[in-house]
Amino acid sequence: MAVEVRKSYILGPYTLEPNRCRLIRENSPIHITGKPFQVLLYLIEHRDRLATRAELLDRFWEGRDVYDVALSKCVSSIRKALDDKLDTARFIETRWAEGYRYIGPFEEQVEQEASALEVEKTRGLRIIVEEEYVSDPLPHQATLPRQAPAQTVRTAGPKLSLGTVVVSLALAAIAIALFALLLRGNGARPTESHPAMISSIAVLPLKNLTGDPLQEYFSDGMTESLITELSKVNGLKVISRASAFTFKDREVASRDVGKRLGVAAVLEGSVEKSGDRVRVAVRLVSVADGRVIWASNNYDRALRDVFVVQDEISCGVAASLRLMLCSNEKPQKPYTDNVEAYQAYLQGLYHLNKRKGEDLKKAIADFQQAVAIDPNYALAYAGLAECYNMGMWYIPLEPREAIAKTKAAALKAIALDDGIAEAHEALAAAYSLDWDWTNTRKEQERAIEINPSYAQAYHAYSLYLNIQKEPDEAIAEVKHAQELDPLSLPILTDVGMAYAFAHRYDEAVAAYKKAIELDPTYAVAHANLADAYWRMGMYDEALKGYETAIGLAGRTPTYVCSLGLIYASAGRRAEAQKMLDELNQMSEQRYVPPSLKAMLYAAFGQRNQAFSLLEEARAEHSPQLMNLLIEQGFDPLRPDPRFADLLRRVGLPQS
Repeated sequence: MAVEVRKSYILGPYTLEPNRCRLIRENSPIHITGKPFQVLLYLIEHRDRLATRAELLDRFWEGRDVYDVALSKCVSSIRKALDDKLDTARFIETRWAEGYRYIGPFEEQVEQEASALEVEKTRGLRIIVEEEYVSDPLPHQATLPRQAPAQTVRTAGPKLSLGTVVVSLALAAIAIALFALLLRGNGARPTESHPAMISSIAVLPLKNLTGDPLQEYFSDGMTESLITELSKVNGLKVISRASAFTFKDREVASRDVGKRLGVAAVLEGSVEKSGDRVRVAVRLVSVADGRVIWASNNYDRALRDVFVVQDEISCGVAASLRLMLCSNEKPQKPYTDNVEAYQAYLQGLYHLNKRKGEDLKKAIADFQQAVAIDPNYALAYAGLAECYNMGMWYIPLEPREAIAKTKAAALKAIALDDGIAEAHEALAAAYSLDWDWTNTRKEQERAIEINPSYAQAYHAYSLYLNIQKEPDEAIAEVKHAQELDPLSLPILTDVGMAYAFAHRYDEAVAAYKKAIELDPTYAVAHANLADAYWRMGMYDEALKGYETAIGLAGRTPTYVCSLGLIYASAGRRAEAQKMLDELNQMSEQRYVPPSLKAMLYAAFGQRNQAFSLLEEARAEHSPQLMNLLIEQGFDPLRPDPRFADLLRRVGLPQS
């Protein structure tokens, strides 16, 4: 039985019908004909890559240079038809002097119907059942619409038995059913045969199609949820959030992204949340050749089904990569069934990832709201623990209070679900501030065991090894973190720090300069580079580095202390004294870690005052005391027996 297949492409509010050569919006045709229609169709059907100007000219204008302007006008006509703007492109991406790419929403609809001949044969069969006669179709009937009512016709034709008719009808029905199943599949559209094993992937930030900045938290949160789910797949390397989000709101080809991140495939897509509905579309692109490995249907679901959508996408990606994610066992229950709690959690993640004091306060409120709605929401407790831990550095929170809150939230998360790597990492941080180094190592190793793709776990483990003065091991762990998160500025900067603590200063400087090259406004990299210069005795360069950092981030207590230490090392005592005076004045207005002032007093040879401040720091469990073994500012105190005693009470090995 012949079958006619009719395809249409849903482009957000538009519908493009290739067979009829027409573009429709809200049942009204949009004027676009000839070359513009052909070029638009070509861009849509090759949306996985950039179509170069030369390629389009060769295909539609026989490559003649005289028509280069015609191509530009053609694309302009397409933009006009789609109400697309060059500076805020939603459908057609333009790369000057290179080419064009379709970047808008996309859904393919396929209808199968019997050909005109088969329609008439079916009508004839129905006639047979009713009248036991068949007539050949008249020529003009080939254009009758599919739903035209059958007419009873009596003609002198060959008479068929009822058994023959029934068998024919059954075969026709089976053919249609099989074809429909092939088209429908399992809700996804594999574009080609399965690829060879792909063992690395990056999930790019899903585009927020609402255009409302207040909905960014939802699209970002969906992206993080997919990263988390896919990172659970054994044997699959998943690039961490920091590197993936480097490409947020940037029009970069998936193949270029994949090459920069060192992965074989990239998952990209969009999210549109409106009221109690959510629409998600994603596709998996091969970095090697730009081929679409797997593309989802547009998931248009009730918001309450968002957890199901995430699972279906993760399963579809894993299956396409020939990896195991969804077994025959009962699917894992989501961390919460409450959509309101989930949205509060996503808002908490959004603010947490900004790594700023005011945003951390908002994140704490969001996570608290999430657990108030669902007291069994383990992930929200883990997020709360991470906020309290980071709050010591960014808000800053008083250490003893923050340590207690970090530990309580992390333990609650683990009690609800022991399989959350983030909760174990937060608990490890709390233990380290309590100087419980045995449990610190235990929890960090547990976090890595749960999620081998969790870059932050390796990063934190490296910091722990630095504290314990195990430089070679620290370098190995932070390099592993860098493999999983190659564009993370904090990780790259701490690669340099690990080299510096190992006295490999040239490599440290190279790492810091690379971080600055990636983001010249990243103050921490400038400060750490200055610190390396200080350790190398390059005081002028060190001072310039800290002046740059202060220009970017302000006169923080840490930076003022560092300036004082460099002045003291350079023999510029008066200027060093000004920095100490500034710190003392700061402490009257805000929290200043006593260990910072202790280092400056040590630089002046005032050991009694320095040790008095260090005792104060020990009593409040100041985070800076974790660096007693590796911080150069404590060097003047190391010969004093009181320093060895302090190391013992903090649980660190003797220097």
